[in-house]
Amino acid sequence: MKNLDVLRSIAVLVVVAAHCDSRIDGRFGVLIFFVHTSFVLMMSMERLSVRTQWPLQFYLQRIFRIFPLSILCVCAVLAARIPYTAGAEFHWPTPAVLLANLGLYQNVFEMPSLSPPMWSLPYEVQMYLLLPVVFWMVRKYGQGGAVLLAVIATIIAFLEKNTIGDPWLTKFFPCFMGGTLAYGLRKAAPVCPAWAWPICIALAGAICYGGGLTAPVQWFTCLGLGSVTPFFRDLGSGVVSRLAAWIARYSYGIYLSHLPIRWLCVDRWQSPGVLGWAAFAVLVPVVSFLLYHAIERPMIEFGRELGGQLGLQQPKAAIS
Repeated sequence: MKNLDVLRSIAVLVVVAAHCDSRIDGRFGVLIFFVHTSFVLMMSMERLSVRTQWPLQFYLQRIFRIFPLSILCVCAVLAARIPYTAGAEFHWPTPAVLLANLGLYQNVFEMPSLSPPMWSLPYEVQMYLLLPVVFWMVRKYGQGGAVLLAVIATIIAFLEKNTIGDPWLTKFFPCFMGGTLAYGLRKAAPVCPAWAWPICIALAGAICYGGGLTAPVQWFTCLGLGSVTPFFRDLGSGVVSRLAAWIARYSYGIYLSHLPIRWLCVDRWQSPGVLGWAAFAVLVPVVSFLLYHAIERPMIEFGRELGGQLGLQQPKAAIS
């Protein structure tokens, strides 16, 4: 689906832009990442569900998809002594903070992330734990199940915010449910032209930023964006779709590597402005390409192969 490539590429570009210009708030990019991720993973579970013990296969694939690059990012930060913010001093993390970043649970105990982009990963990992149940609900009850889950997620997030407070673990549950709504409505007839899809994303961003990026604004923007996603015709083949597909494929590497590269090119080397940013513009796609083919894709394939070796990929019909 080329429209999803556009959504993911815009998401990562917003985050990169925010870390290049402090006047830009990158949270909207992360929010539409959440919508995209849950929609894509719901479709992934649909393919996996023809196999026995498919939730275990799903978890296995996500582990080898997320953790190798995040662990490498932590190691790079420590090895190069990259500070959390430009111009600050590097401080070695405590063992507890280091373990939390390696295990991606720093949000549970309100511990700092060693690299700013890593703050969102714990919320993704924790949502993965619930997604098989979410998928079962939507598959069983269809669109009504997706709407019910969106309502429940919003109520739970609201109650936690106003009772328990920090650490607020469910704050992005409604954002992920935007992708669940998109999956529940995936068979709807697309009636909106493809060229309007980027405009729709821009409008969602305008609403989000205009509303001050408060929690309710984030929730309803993501739920709204997910609800309308299936109604847009898919983008045709062309330069835009090919570029979006390329960015989407390497987006995880871009997401995690761009800030260390920015520190190296702009802060550490202290190059003249144009040269530093030119080096940054070249290194980000090159490094992301190398990370994908050297680590990310091999680890994804390893997770699939490991599932096969453990007997998790046998079709249900083959199970006696």
